[in-house]
Amino acid sequence: MDQLNQYLTQKYSPYYIPGSGSGDILMWGTTRDSQIIPGFLSLNVGVDYDPLSPNPNLTKGMITDTLNQSYADFDGNSPFAAFFRIFRLLSYRADLPCIFIAYPTLPEYRDDQWEKTQEAYPLEDVRFYVWNLKESKTKFLTGKELKNEIYSILDVNFQDQGTGKEKNKSIHDYFHYWSRCFLSAHIRKQDCDGILFDKSGTNCSLIEIKRSSNPPIPKWRPYIDDENNYRNQLAFAHSLKACFWLLQHEGNPVTEAGQVSFWDIRGINETEAERLRRLQAEGHRGVHGDYLTCSRFFSPLPVSAKEENLPSLHSLIESFIDCSPGD
Repeated sequence: MDQLNQYLTQKYSPYYIPGSGSGDILMWGTTRDSQIIPGFLSLNVGVDYDPLSPNPNLTKGMITDTLNQSYADFDGNSPFAAFFRIFRLLSYRADLPCIFIAYPTLPEYRDDQWEKTQEAYPLEDVRFYVWNLKESKTKFLTGKELKNEIYSILDVNFQDQGTGKEKNKSIHDYFHYWSRCFLSAHIRKQDCDGILFDKSGTNCSLIEIKRSSNPPIPKWRPYIDDENNYRNQLAFAHSLKACFWLLQHEGNPVTEAGQVSFWDIRGINETEAERLRRLQAEGHRGVHGDYLTCSRFFSPLPVSAKEENLPSLHSLIESFIDCSPGD
């Protein structure tokens, strides 16, 4: 887990929930007429089972018990159970379907060669455990059937296959490999780094964390390569009636010298985004700039900034957690 994400989890639990660790919260949608349409939320968890068996020896109760035990702390508390409750709450807030997907914890072969795993476990045949929480239905679906299920929920019928992303780059589990190989490039699948709730559970903020020291704070600006990710999360933040915060750090945010760049993102500056896309199309590399409509500041973390008359990320988060409904 990213160092800043780990710090936020430890410092602000139970109000800050990491989007990965016990499981992965994914936001799914499609693009229609250049607009991103949120479709559903999924909670994805890796489980050890035989994915080629016609009748895998798994039930909802067994999976829940296994995960609660696997992620329990020394006091017997289960962060996975809390994680699952938050997932249900997000689905309710956005009025979107929520799907629990258990995928097999298959290994990647050395040198990140996922193709070798695919040879032993074909994409169409591997079975996934799927639980639609709104319908209270559980079922095992082959890779082909799960693809059809996802397309049905999104109300699409795309014919292309493969997202175009590098199959072996930054993939840590079989599900992400499966989706990159098997689903349409027109489907948007976005990881969530974290979610911050207030004490009443009324207000929440989606958190995106970026670690980059080139250029350093305060000169860093978002790369145009990440434009679609920001658009996806803005669309879901709107559906969730949530804020959308970007926290950028250089890799040492919790040291005495560490700093965090805070961005409260409200939208996209279309004129600037188009200019940056043109530069990229002309062959420029590492194109970045001020294409996010936002307010921002830079804060030491975790050292209090009051003595230096600087805004404090800690005080902002504390104020958010303590805010009253409707604030």
